[in-house]
Amino acid sequence: HENAEEQQARRPQQAETKGEMAVLITRCVGNPLNQPGEYELGDVFDNVTITTSGVTLRNTTVSGDLYVSAGVGLGNVKLENVRVLGRIIVSGTGESEKGDASVVMRNVTADEMLVDNMRDQLVTLRAEGLTQIGQTIVRTPAYLEDNTPDENGLRLITLEGGAGAKLDLAGRIKEVVSQAPRAAIKVAKGTVQKLTVDENSTGSTVQLDRNTEVKELNTDVATSVTGDGDVDKMNINSSGVTSTVLPDDIYIRPGLEANVDGENMDSAAAEESSKDPKILSGYPIASDVAPTSLRADFAANKRGTIYWAVSSITDGSVSADHLISPPAYGSAAEKTGSVSTPSADTVVNAPITGLTKGGSYYLSAVLVDNRGVRSPVKVISFTTPDDSAPN
Repeated sequence: HENAEEQQARRPQQAETKGEMAVLITRCVGNPLNQPGEYELGDVFDNVTITTSGVTLRNTTVSGDLYVSAGVGLGNVKLENVRVLGRIIVSGTGESEKGDASVVMRNVTADEMLVDNMRDQLVTLRAEGLTQIGQTIVRTPAYLEDNTPDENGLRLITLEGGAGAKLDLAGRIKEVVSQAPRAAIKVAKGTVQKLTVDENSTGSTVQLDRNTEVKELNTDVATSVTGDGDVDKMNINSSGVTSTVLPDDIYIRPGLEANVDGENMDSAAAEESSKDPKILSGYPIASDVAPTSLRADFAANKRGTIYWAVSSITDGSVSADHLISPPAYGSAAEKTGSVSTPSADTVVNAPITGLTKGGSYYLSAVLVDNRGVRSPVKVISFTTPDDSAPN
């Protein structure tokens, strides 16, 4: 047991610890905004803490940190023309308030912002105007919308949350790096310039909603990519990557394989898929031409579908639109069809019958790859023999 002197010696230490904690709390809170309303604080040489909903902070420079605390409930916090020399720390708010994002930032600048909700609740935040945040660190579920010009906005978003972290994105997103395991990243609207699933983000998913676009998608670990959006370029640097989305340009590190658009691809297949489609030189070929029939031979530089048509020379060749979708009337085509090309440099053919003896024709063809990109139309001419002519 402690004697009286030992107990007395401990008391000042305990009092000092409590005092230091009180000072620390005061310093963290700094200038509290604890009543709804509009505030213009000018230059603040301390921290500012928003502790209630319905606060609009304008025309203020904060030398310390700006806290949006758990006390704000669902949110309804607006920051306009605010400069923060420290960090913006969003630990409160929720999904939405009054039909708008929980936190709306217009013309706000800071080097760093941290989104870390005390209740692990989804936080919605929108950046507008000339807002510029150097790095945004997300540790709890968040919906981030960036409606700023390309040179502004949330410059780098890093997902650092625990397993199963959720991040939804909208607007003009610049760069995103996921470092959270089993992360669920959704591009709900707009464009993402660069999205990287880091090697620490194991078992993660990327979902691209309709009419969204990711300019560059890097998968450094096994990742599942799904949805109806578009990917301009995908760099696959790990095994176990699957994507139902077919990018315009695919790079797979040599020695690896990935399943893209239902096809198991290696680096060579990825390179082929990334090529612009074309029908190979010398094709199509009119083979085995008979008085009323022939065999049309085709070859292409990649997998896809070749649409063909035969038309009279007097009617002219057939356009790409009419090759792909023959109209009910108004087309020059007398015969139409399509044939699949399973891979590059593979010759495929189509039998064509019902032609006129001694007729002069065009054979038109176009290749459409699995991305929906068309090749230039290739056209050749041929004449069917007239077997009634004397020998």
